Amino acid sequence: MVMKFEKKELEQPKRVCFRLKEAREKRGLSLDFVCRKMKMSKKWVQALEHCDFDQIPFAPIYKRNLIKNYCKTLGLDPTTYIEQYETEEVAPEPSTAISPYEQKFSRQRAFNIPSLFKTGIVALIALILLGYIGFEVRNILRPPKLFLTTPIEGSIVYESPVEVRGFTEKEARVYLNGQEIQTDLEGNFSHDVDLKEGLNTIIVGAEKKHGKNNSLTRHVTFRLPLRETSDDIEIEINTSTPTTGTSSLSS
Repeated sequence: MVMKFEKKELEQPKRVCFRLKEAREKRGLSLDFVCRKMKMSKKWVQALEHCDFDQIPFAPIYKRNLIKNYCKTLGLDPTTYIEQYETEEVAPEPSTAISPYEQKFSRQRAFNIPSLFKTGIVALIALILLGYIGFEVRNILRPPKLFLTTPIEGSIVYESPVEVRGFTEKEARVYLNGQEIQTDLEGNFSHDVDLKEGLNTIIVGAEKKHGKNNSLTRHVTFRLPLRETSDDIEIEINTSTPTTGTSSLSS
């Protein structure tokens, strides 16, 4: 016995919009009547029946409510129609599930980022403090700057006293030949020094409270001006007076 099989084509299921329209037409209800009952604009209901869901400017949840109200107006159970709409028209939302590994990694990263940030801030503050301390220590330990404008090294002068003038740092104390002299608020100083005839050594020193000393030395030669003696004056007079001679007449 040979069994024969007949090939039948399965009918494609109708889209939800066409099923809704057919249900309305079977009940003999006009489109205007349905719109009035739903209190909805006719163009939105037409778009629903023609599957023009993109022309309905509502979010998917409002489109579901539109189908639900349409079904209630026709006396239909909206459940199957809404499910079909979601299957046909609503794109599946991307999965937001996070694996346990990703959750653990996210927690670790969220924990590590603030820790790294805090560590970086602490390290930066420490570097700034170390740099500041190093600068202050260096500034304390180095000798003060000292400059002399007068007298010039190796100069020869013919007047006494001679002015010693210069400047140093504000907080430094200045000594001239071992004796402290006054400075102004900017560190400038000026003092007269009596010289003896011949070579004179002038030593100017500057000292900080907790630092090293700095000193400058100047060698100045003092010479007395030349003085005219009485013999020089007599010679000068004699050389400047004209000589007169006498003549005898012989008869």
